[in-house]
Amino acid sequence: ARPKPVRDLALRAMNAGVAAVTTPDLRWRRRDVKTVSLLGASLAKQVAADAGVFEAIQVEDDGRVTEGASRNAWIIDTDGVLKTPPPTPDLLNGITRRVVLNIATELGVTVKQDWFDVAAMRNAVELFITSASAFIAPVVRLDDAPIADGRPGAFATAALRRYLEGDRPAPAAP
Repeated sequence: ARPKPVRDLALRAMNAGVAAVTTPDLRWRRRDVKTVSLLGASLAKQVAADAGVFEAIQVEDDGRVTEGASRNAWIIDTDGVLKTPPPTPDLLNGITRRVVLNIATELGVTVKQDWFDVAAMRNAVELFITSASAFIAPVVRLDDAPIADGRPGAFATAALRRYLEGDRPAPAAP
């Protein structure tokens, strides 16, 4: 084991953003169950590493975005609505994801847990990913094209500040 400065990494991501690529989702159908069979996620992580980016966002054959290799995916659409896929067996409904939903409510942001596609990601006002190890990381480039103005967005920045403050009850179990 070795220490990982996750807070410092999160603050760097908040200031500069991260890059991501899309990749086909090759995982089995019960993604909400953590198992020792993480081959699909490992392959997606390798796609990201080969592309020199922070994360690979996985996409179903029908174009529906599921989640990153190890992170949940979120957008703020052109109507200002925060969207993330619904908590189904297609994704891991993790604690950080649930905390961000609570933060959005605290900040008065309209939230819709619904599927979105790659086109919606590319046209989003904001795109970000969340996890226990990355907290909230704004994605400023996707498949080598900028998201919005290519800078971290207002919601992801505010949410990360709020997340780092802590002092909130744990989210309810799914």
